[in-house]
Order: sequence, then structure tokens, then C-alpha cells
Amino acid sequence: MDAILCVFHIATLAHFPPEARERLRLLLPELVRQRDLFWLSSEGVGLGESRQGGEYVTMLTAFLHGHRTERRLAFNHQHGAWLEWLDSGDNV
Repeated sequence: MDAILCVFHIATLAHFPPEARERLRLLLPELVRQRDLFWLSSEGVGLGESRQGGEYVTMLTAFLHGHRTERRLAFNHQHGAWLEWLDSGDNV
């Protein structure tokens, strides 16, 4: 039985040049064609979010049996000073 791969990162993507971020975006779909994958990330809040600057959002994206499911788990301080868990229901 194969284990499910988990990609995990915190405050990482901002340090990648744009070309490397694009390579990651292209690599993940390639990986999920081969196996199931969980992607747990905590990165800076993107454009369009109605949060204060400097906050991070922790996301869990599951690629299981060809389906993608994404859940916003929490807002958090980039250095762990605080964490605001979000509702456990379906929150995309």
C-alpha cells in the first residue's frame, strides 16, 4: 500500500522567485496524476482577502482519487504569535 504524499510549507513561497512558484504550481498537478496528495500550507493572505496585512492563511488542499478539495483552516500570525481557527464546516 502506498502512503499518501504530504507537501507542507510555512512562509516559503514569498522567498521563491516567480518562476519557482510557477514550477510548483505545475508540479503539483503532475504529482496528483500519479498518486493522492495532501498540501498543507500557511502563506501570506492573497489579494482579495479582507484581512489585515501581514496575516497568513493556513490551507489544506486534498487531491484524492482525482478530486481536489480545499479548506481554509485558520488565519495566523506569520511567526506563530496567534492562531484563529476557522469553522470546521466546509469553508473554501
